[in-house]
Amino acid sequence: MTTPLIEARGLTKHFRVGGVLSHTLLHAVDDAEFSIGTGEIVALVGESGSGKSTVARLLAKVHRPTSGEILYQGRPLSSMRSRRQTLAYRSDVPMASYLQTLAVGKYQKVTATGPHGLPLTYWYRPGVDDAFLPSLKKSPRLIQFLEKNWGKFPLPTAGVVMVDSKSAMETQQMVTMGARITTKINKQSLAWFEEDLLHEYAHQWFGDTVTPDTWKDLWLNEGWAQYSQYLYEQSLYKFSDADLEKFLRKYDTVNRTKIGPPGQPKPGNFAETNVYVCPAAMLKEIYDVVGRQKFFALATAWVQTQKYTQQDRASFIAFVNKQTGKDLTKLIDSWLDSKTTPAS
Repeated sequence: MTTPLIEARGLTKHFRVGGVLSHTLLHAVDDAEFSIGTGEIVALVGESGSGKSTVARLLAKVHRPTSGEILYQGRPLSSMRSRRQTLAYRSDVPMASYLQTLAVGKYQKVTATGPHGLPLTYWYRPGVDDAFLPSLKKSPRLIQFLEKNWGKFPLPTAGVVMVDSKSAMETQQMVTMGARITTKINKQSLAWFEEDLLHEYAHQWFGDTVTPDTWKDLWLNEGWAQYSQYLYEQSLYKFSDADLEKFLRKYDTVNRTKIGPPGQPKPGNFAETNVYVCPAAMLKEIYDVVGRQKFFALATAWVQTQKYTQQDRASFIAFVNKQTGKDLTKLIDSWLDSKTTPAS
């Protein structure tokens, strides 16, 4: 039997009313018993004065029970003294600290199943995020597209939480999507939202499962995710490899000129478009050099063999050279360090 997340046993709270010497007691809660499982949403229903707020305060440790016990994951809450014990969060797989977030709001939960039975969860705010829900429900299809290129989804669960933001983030196993990414809701803006959602899902392979050792190698995250997004857009809008090459070279030049090379990011320009577009162009160049089969085999092996590790430029170059049987050191270094777009 699964241990409940929270369980109340004989929970009782009496308040003394009147003066210090008064023996009059207000019975706010008497012998309450209930359990809440992981992922469950439970509502306490009752008329005013029935003890709903008192129960909530007992669970939050604002009040101490007169008698009875509250258990958290099978352990008495009264025995948990430290803040660390009370607020503990544990992941079943390694997670970089920057890939966590906390979202607080009036959320509704939707569950689904992705490829290979992958558990999916979408958290949205009714009346606020409703227009995005159909896009969230396309997650199985988006993940399936990524799996065709990069191999099986590398983590045990996936999902989305909507927040009041203009940006998105690859928070691990539950990507964060901002409802203010677009100011107008229409077919085109929702298509952009879905492309951004795919980008964040791609990070579950590149950035979450394999993480850069330092921020200097942020291109190692964003380049793969951005290239994934371009491949998805190519599949949607049917533009050719030549069109993609032309686009990448054009915007690579714009970014190198305006911001600088992606392998030498300036602290004042953290996570700007040069660490997205320029390494994506580099990956396209590697694809052209080694061919489709070797390129996608390289990408899949990179994630599967380096799972839950921190990597950098040197380890990436060594891996590429070994995996492809070609020395691509000069190619990669030039795309990461050159102030101008390297020649083909």
